[in-house]
Amino acid sequence: MSWSPRIESADASLRGVNGSTLTDVRAGIMRSVRDALHEHGSRLSEGGTLDPAFERQAIAILAEATASIADGSGEHLPPTTADLLEPRHLEALGRLRAGQDSHPAESLLAAEVLFDQAIEPLASWAELLQPPVRAVRVARILHHAVFRRFPPGAVAYTQAMRERLSTAHQESRFRLSRDLHDRVAHGIAAGIQRIELSSLNDGEDASDLSAAAHTLRQTLMDVQNMALDLRQLVGSRTLEKAISDYAAETSTMPPRVVVSSAGPSRPLTASTAEEVFMIVLEAIRNARTHAVGATMVSVGIDWRRRTLAVTIADNGPGFSHDDVTTGSIGLLDMRERADSIGGRLSIATSAGPGTVVRLTIPLTDADT
Repeated sequence: MSWSPRIESADASLRGVNGSTLTDVRAGIMRSVRDALHEHGSRLSEGGTLDPAFERQAIAILAEATASIADGSGEHLPPTTADLLEPRHLEALGRLRAGQDSHPAESLLAAEVLFDQAIEPLASWAELLQPPVRAVRVARILHHAVFRRFPPGAVAYTQAMRERLSTAHQESRFRLSRDLHDRVAHGIAAGIQRIELSSLNDGEDASDLSAAAHTLRQTLMDVQNMALDLRQLVGSRTLEKAISDYAAETSTMPPRVVVSSAGPSRPLTASTAEEVFMIVLEAIRNARTHAVGATMVSVGIDWRRRTLAVTIADNGPGFSHDDVTTGSIGLLDMRERADSIGGRLSIATSAGPGTVVRLTIPLTDADT
């Protein structure tokens, strides 16, 4: 694609001044953006390179801005920066961001960094055009090119996460329904069957009544545990306090839960705290249900400068990933909850000792 005469003129002037070309200016901006994002600890800049999707978007923004500055189309920008309710683009953007596990704060930070690093180099370049373009016009054009894309992406990400969270809640209700059917209804039916069998024997076999009582007591315990899980909330407590209280309230259920914390604890937003708490509870429940022979579940809470890392590990027999169906409700629920708060969830296990669940979430200004 050929440049307009104004761009070619400005580029020739730049070469005459310092040997730079417009391509050099854009490349310099991208390097500055990469370094600035790295300093902010953004996942969009890791290992000396930019995230490919973000890099393509940033390059497109700079190309659009320089073309608008040079051909004068920036004189007729629409009154609003972006149509936040345009569904066709938002759906694609939201699914892309959700698929990248990128917190919406990342997009907004990237927009601010790109604008900040690009405004001065582009304003200097625009002064060499004939006629020159004022810095305020350059700023408006760049602002339009940047914020026409990034805020809609953040809004779309939030909508996609709301849909995912809704799906996770539906799956949770389905699991509750299944537990009521499989554990409670089955237990009650088995107890009744034992009692009926005893009545047929005119009550002569006391072992049937004893077995029935044991079955019904176990079913009652299941109901109580389910009710306990359903009413768990962090509320006004800290995350550590909520998890420790849960461990104490379920201390009669093996394996025992040990909670530890490292680093200075910080407050979390209510929604983030509740989702982290529910992921921890689900991991503990999975260990108690499937880690046959496990004697301990450790929950480690590690407060870092920019992230919160939570590790849930048991000393059970572990399992093979091949034995887990892709639709496993418990694992799906944890992953959906992690996605909804911009977190990353990993499960390390094998058909050997123990299973380790790791959750890492970014800490934003709203969380600290």
